[in-house]
Amino acid sequence: MTASLDNGGTWFTASPGDKLPDCQQSTPLLVKVAISSKTPNETPLIEALRVHYLVSTELPPEKSRLDKGMEATSGSVLLQPAKWSGLRWKEDELRFSNPLVQDKEGCIFARITDADNMVLAPKERSWLEKDERLGGETVLHQGRLNSNLVSFDFTLKESGRYRPYFLMRMTLPTTAIIMEFNRPENVYLKYGYSIDNKRVEITGAGTGAPPTKAAYNSGAYYWCGGNPTDLAAGGHCLRLLWGMYYMNCAAIALVPEGEKAKAPEKATMPKSSARQLASKATVDYAEVEGRLLSIDCAASNVEATFEISFDSGKTFAPLSLPMKERRAFVLRGHFSGKGAIPNVTAKLAQSAVIALQDKDQRLLFDRTTGNLTGYFLTDGRPL
Repeated sequence: MTASLDNGGTWFTASPGDKLPDCQQSTPLLVKVAISSKTPNETPLIEALRVHYLVSTELPPEKSRLDKGMEATSGSVLLQPAKWSGLRWKEDELRFSNPLVQDKEGCIFARITDADNMVLAPKERSWLEKDERLGGETVLHQGRLNSNLVSFDFTLKESGRYRPYFLMRMTLPTTAIIMEFNRPENVYLKYGYSIDNKRVEITGAGTGAPPTKAAYNSGAYYWCGGNPTDLAAGGHCLRLLWGMYYMNCAAIALVPEGEKAKAPEKATMPKSSARQLASKATVDYAEVEGRLLSIDCAASNVEATFEISFDSGKTFAPLSLPMKERRAFVLRGHFSGKGAIPNVTAKLAQSAVIALQDKDQRLLFDRTTGNLTGYFLTDGRPL
């Protein structure tokens, strides 16, 4: 990880746990993170990036005898989203998601070009192209040892058991070369995807997966079935992950399991399902420590209410301000409306004094004037 304190003019290396140079509260911190996977069949994901910062030094009552009557100041901190639902990052901001919805048979279809997010890595091995074997439709070619990430948001009307399908064809006509990387007999790497960040390896009994030798040699499109999965009603996300090398993927489908349900019959490009724009969302923000005075969350098209947790997000209660004491807390925002979620700024109380301490002594300074207001030994005794 590299960081910059001068708007990208200079960058310095920062390892996890490193302390950054001291800077003013208004100084923007830019961070660049490079990630890689230890194994070629896994796509690395950043689930949380946390920066600990010192807003102020709050002094215990027994060590603040010389700052009686001094008024505390406050400082603002921009809260960072850590976990959310009903939202998706688009154009560097969180927007209400627009998930695919079920048709009258309970199925969901989506062309690969209708993915909610597509990251091709490395780009020189994967690309979008028109495939004459599918009537000139645009498909995604997935090349050797890719780490592509292709995501689809969808919502279910009711809970049930569902199976995903992938409309695809093999682009190499023999298993001999592919065996080194993936393939069907003596499988080295199975096909994989994830639903709601739970990774799945396709076992595919009776669904045409993993691909047979005939599928490789024909080079024809067919629906490759995934594993049946129990899903609750509400929003979900399906992602293509590892193992799908040397193949073209044209579309995905989600089909309910049961007597009436069946796999898509024709290996032709489907029409994408309808979408329904979400109007409600929830965001959990990264943990902050301090005495919270107020929250600033201004947006014309979005309404927000907040809850607070003092056990790192395990349980939440209605937010009551101002807080009476300095504590570590997690804020949860409930949003309704349309457009982008506004930035949320927390105003935290700052001590009226700044403390500097080493192994022998502790110095107290007036935050406003800079005057020395107290000098103690580290055991608490005044000099």
